[in-house]
Amino acid sequence: MSTMATTETTLTGERADLFQALANARHFLRFTVRGFSDSQAAQRTTDSELTPGGLIKHVTAVEKQWQEFMVKGRAAKHPPSEESQP
Repeated sequence: MSTMATTETTLTGERADLFQALANARHFLRFTVRGFSDSQAAQRTTDSELTPGGLIKHVTAVEKQWQEFMVKGRAAKHPPSEESQP
């Protein structure tokens, strides 16, 4: 059982539009990979290095970062950029 309090907020205007656009993009990404096996999710389907599974991981990580930023503000931890990794 979670002890976190939840607050309901009704979004309007530009925030509501952005939230809906992100929800739509998330839906279509999940719809696209529905029923994929692990090996299918790991296949490169274009000349790009991207894979469907890699895209899911990326989107998940970015959403978690934004959620942490929304809660903690500038105190949120930022993962090292890819350029700083060996």
